[in-house]
Amino acid sequence: MPILVAAAGPRALRLAARKADIVTLAMPVQASEDQLAAKLDELYELAGDRFPQLEINANLAAVGEDLPPWLLRQIGGEPRGTGILTGSVEEMAETLRKRRDRLGVSYVSINAGYMEAFAPVVERLTGT
Repeated sequence: MPILVAAAGPRALRLAARKADIVTLAMPVQASEDQLAAKLDELYELAGDRFPQLEINANLAAVGEDLPPWLLRQIGGEPRGTGILTGSVEEMAETLRKRRDRLGVSYVSINAGYMEAFAPVVERLTGT
């Protein structure tokens, strides 16, 4: 049975590096790609030879252009950060492809409230 560990701090990252099959990097919504990459570097160092076997998950708090006011307040009014996916369907699919290629993020989870907004991106990525 695959084990998923959400990790942000050093202790959880160590556990994920040793035991997880899937690692969700618990990052702030507004974290940049460089911050995500730095967290992955930490995981890489901790996991050593296990790192290539890990599946990396990134959580999306919001998808599309219709962001809730509370989230906009949290991020300072600008839809930015790796926890928010905006743009056209093709732009969003390309962002996820780039994260896969650059950072190894191959597993994406979304807030259930954005399933309909994300469905066309899934179709674009899977070709179905």
